[in-house]
Amino acid sequence: MVRAGSYGLSIDVDATFERARERAIAALKDEGFGVLTEVDVKATMKQKLDVEFRKYVILGACNPPLAHRALSAETEIGLLLPCNLIVYETGPETSVVAAIDPEVQLGKVGRADLAGVASEVRSRLVRVLEATAAGRPVLASKIPGNRWVVLGNNGDHPMGLLYDGDDPEDFLKKALILIDEEEVRRKFGEAGIRRAASLPTPDEEAGRLARVYEMAMHPGGKEISAQTIFKNRRMMNS
Repeated sequence: MVRAGSYGLSIDVDATFERARERAIAALKDEGFGVLTEVDVKATMKQKLDVEFRKYVILGACNPPLAHRALSAETEIGLLLPCNLIVYETGPETSVVAAIDPEVQLGKVGRADLAGVASEVRSRLVRVLEATAAGRPVLASKIPGNRWVVLGNNGDHPMGLLYDGDDPEDFLKKALILIDEEEVRRKFGEAGIRRAASLPTPDEEAGRLARVYEMAMHPGGKEISAQTIFKNRRMMNS
């Protein structure tokens, strides 16, 4: 559940710092925000002060249409932009994601005509926090490549619904289930988070590919050319 503080909104996330950061950035994108800046507080503290600090990033997010509305109404509103969102670790598998409360932030300007912008930004940021913490259900067409992604293995809770791509009514039926049934959305979202936690991160996957490449290029400690690798592959596939 999103907590409202004196100047910010926050939520606990059952995920590592790295995964929470990735999900927060993805959720911002879904709500129309681009990340203009990213400050690695841990690295900065180490570099500038030679002190250790928890994993902590500050994301400067901007929704261009909403920023344009605010700047058109008040030129110096840029002093309060972009909207800051932070992600920091609280444990090996837990994090917090928090965002500035735009109603508090823009309320300092004393412009009643900005209330609508502040309210819309706040609603979007609340959805960002909720999506980061709870995951999102999947609605995908019933093609072979989507089956495992959505349904998982035997015993896994599905992370969404599959619809018949040739049947518009089936798509509408499944979409309405996700729209109308909050508990169903929650369970699918939680299943998605568990599935994501069981998969390697992009950095881990890159590391695995690098090791495979290294083994392929230096079998038994002897370097071979990429041409030889591709030749061997063609022979295997022929």
